[in-house]
Amino acid sequence: MLSELKGIHGENVSENAYTALIRSACNAGNTEYAKSALVTMRNSQNAKPKLRSYSPIFSELSKSDKIDEIIDLWNWSKKDEVSLEENQYLDIFNVCIASSATSQYFHFKC
Repeated sequence: MLSELKGIHGENVSENAYTALIRSACNAGNTEYAKSALVTMRNSQNAKPKLRSYSPIFSELSKSDKIDEIIDLWNWSKKDEVSLEENQYLDIFNVCIASSATSQYFHFKC
């Protein structure tokens, strides 16, 4: 789908289109595709991620025990200067608290 968007829009794929694609991938349970679209968006000169671009991935990852992935996503959002809101922090904390490595992550990574 991402290649089709680029085929239609060239390199001018909008933030709206990327975010819709990310949301659709997450709705289908495909967080890997959603993260891939986010990476492509982050590398784009024309579309910069917003909170709404990150939010569906945080939400989907919060349903898993993938602590490394949610911490990586958090770090990406910080690099992109995206300010998280309470719901995203809840997603992060729920995964961290459910993990046996909670203190390790909060002490060394956060």
